[in-house]
This record gives sequence, C-alpha cells and structure tokens, in this order.
Amino acid sequence: SAAAAAAAAATPVGKWSRHSSSSSSIVSIDLGFRVKHLAWHAAGDYLVASTAAPGGARTVSVHRLSTGASQAPFRKLKGGAPGPVAFHPTRPALLLACGAHVRVYDLAAQALEKKLVGSSGGGGAAALAVHPRGEHVAVGGGDGRLAWYDLDLSPRPFRALRYHARGVRGAAFHPTHPLLATAGDDGAAHVLHGAV
Repeated sequence: SAAAAAAAAATPVGKWSRHSSSSSSIVSIDLGFRVKHLAWHAAGDYLVASTAAPGGARTVSVHRLSTGASQAPFRKLKGGAPGPVAFHPTRPALLLACGAHVRVYDLAAQALEKKLVGSSGGGGAAALAVHPRGEHVAVGGGDGRLAWYDLDLSPRPFRALRYHARGVRGAAFHPTHPLLATAGDDGAAHVLHGAV
C-alpha cells in the first residue's frame, strides 16, 4: 500500500560521520552490513546501496549527500536477496535485481513499474547496466549469460548473449559511443558494439 511504502521510505538507515581537513572532506555512512552494490544517480546527489543484510527494509538504502539523510525505500523485498541496483538516468526510477528478475520501481509513485523476467537464468543477476538514454538495460548473470532489454518493448530480453564461460560480474554502457563492456569470472572483458 502507499501508506506502507511511505512509512518504509521514512525509515532512517545508516550512521553518518563527516571528516574534514584543509585539503579534503570525507563522508562515511555505516550501514551495519557488508555492502554488495553501489550506484550513483546521474545528478550526483544520491547514492543507492544494497547490502548483505538478512531480509527486511534495510537491505536497500538511498542516501542524499546534500542533506546527510538516508532512507530505506522498501518495507519488504520479494524475490530473494537484493543484487545490483541502478538509478534510471532520465526518470525517477530505481532498477533492482533480485534473484533472476530485475524490478523497475517508480520512485515518484512509490510503486512497482515493471518486472524484467528471464534476466539471468539460474545463476542470479550479478551485473546491471543502464544505457545513458535509459531505454536499454543489460543484466549479467552468474551463469555467464548477458540479457539485453529494451524497456519500451517487452519485459523479456530481446537479446541473450553468451560470450563468457563463467559468471558476468560487471557491465557498463559507454556514455557516448554504441559500446557495451562486460567482465566475467573467466578473466575476460569483452567490448560489444551494438547500435541503440
């Protein structure tokens, strides 16, 4: 419900501390659990983290640097432990991989917008990249597959690639060129050309 989502969004998370010297300033946020994934918002003021906390609302937290505030946007997550997270670059949306699915949450409406299915087979999502224009998403799985989605077309991948012999642990779209880079447990990094 909207009231439950709003209550979860108001839940404070993390302990902030600031350290400054004449040449630098450091902000520390203690989340209490091992951090698994981090992602910056394109505007640079927000940071999202997924942790290895055992269930509950505090497994995904959003932090705003300008105000020094943190919150847990989800009261309860479905689909298993959270994996990679990313902000959508052009809309108020958050992409979160849980198990073999990626959920796209509308942050303004505080609701699930879309669920991307079949992202990683049986290996679980291990890497997540969003194209700078926001229409395409690449999800790397622990089974070595890479699923490429067009968010405007379908919740199913329009391309499934298997260039890695083992799990895909990193994926990134180039900010200006039609390139996608992936890195895997097989020790290989691939640069793929794909016009978007």
